[in-house]
Amino acid sequence: MKHKETLTQILDGEADPSEIMKSYLRASAQFALASIMEEEVESLCGRKHLQGNENPFRRAGSEKGIMYSEGKKKAIRRPRVRQQTESGEKEYGLLSYYFARQITNIEDEIIRSVEAGVSTRKQAKLNGDEALSKSSVSRIWAERGSEKLAELRERELDHENWIALMLDGVVLSSDVTGIVALGITEDGEKQILDFAIGATENLSVADELMSRICERGFTSSSPILAILDGSKALSKAVLKKFPDGIIQRCLVHKERNLRGYLSKKDHGECARLMNRLRKSEGKESADEAVDDLKSFLKSKNQVAYNSLLEAGDELTAFHSLEVPSTLNKTFLSTNIIENVMRNLRGHLGRVTRWRAETGQPELWLASGLLVAESGFRRVSGYSELSSLRTALLNTQKATV
Repeated sequence: MKHKETLTQILDGEADPSEIMKSYLRASAQFALASIMEEEVESLCGRKHLQGNENPFRRAGSEKGIMYSEGKKKAIRRPRVRQQTESGEKEYGLLSYYFARQITNIEDEIIRSVEAGVSTRKQAKLNGDEALSKSSVSRIWAERGSEKLAELRERELDHENWIALMLDGVVLSSDVTGIVALGITEDGEKQILDFAIGATENLSVADELMSRICERGFTSSSPILAILDGSKALSKAVLKKFPDGIIQRCLVHKERNLRGYLSKKDHGECARLMNRLRKSEGKESADEAVDDLKSFLKSKNQVAYNSLLEAGDELTAFHSLEVPSTLNKTFLSTNIIENVMRNLRGHLGRVTRWRAETGQPELWLASGLLVAESGFRRVSGYSELSSLRTALLNTQKATV
């Protein structure tokens, strides 16, 4: 189609401009390759009809070939060249064609689509070419996944001024669970620290994770603040490495637990009292909110009341630091790492079979966590974090 005719169709609304542009770009890539291959042929054989008798290279027509571009495998015509050697004439491979047919040309597109949730089985269909095999895509994915795992686990952690830590588990299957660690710096920056894979969210897996991040330099000049969902295994693993650490129970998880024991008609009042606790500034105000919550639960459900008592001082550990309530949103729940897990589940949604013996879960988790991390912003209330550091240091002095 001539350019003038195409422009007229676009202006008249008879053609989709984006599709026309894509068509031109595809044609341009193929035309460019054809030109490069012809230049290489001419450099070897000389200009057509002017080839000397002493030239060991000669043109040998053309045949069907392939190229990889724009995430797809495309059919092209490739020129052939024959070379005369001491042992006879043989096919000569053009370098330009060799590089054009490398699947590495579309690796980035493949990785992006897999990370977006397209399974390796669907890649051939996605690219409109059944010859792009599942095994080829799986190989590329395994190689890139290994690179991402190394990228995550080889990052040094001793250069950041860490102030807080969050741990959470993600269940991949009935016998494969990952525990993820996320750190927060005094500047309000968030970073995925590492993860560990096990059968369940148990102490040995949590210990492995904590040991690995500490070996890589994760430490704090003040007692670390750890926000956890109530898991005993996670709490023990943190305190094993940071005996003076301060554990704050996630209030969102606790409210969810309490609602599970209460009748629906009591959910509203429970939410109101928990919200009051979340907004409290300082220990005194928080204790008053907890006392009112205890009175309410004791009159409604003994199991719910016992569940609240079980959390103990972890319910108000952060309030005890006497820092501005503008930091409550960040440090009274595990929402930050929960959001990571939500994004991670979207990334892993297409995986239906987890094979821990092959290391597959580690490759997927490393990739998914780095994708989630790429969208991180500083935490809410980061301008007040210096006051949190001071408060944490004061707790350290008080215990000396």
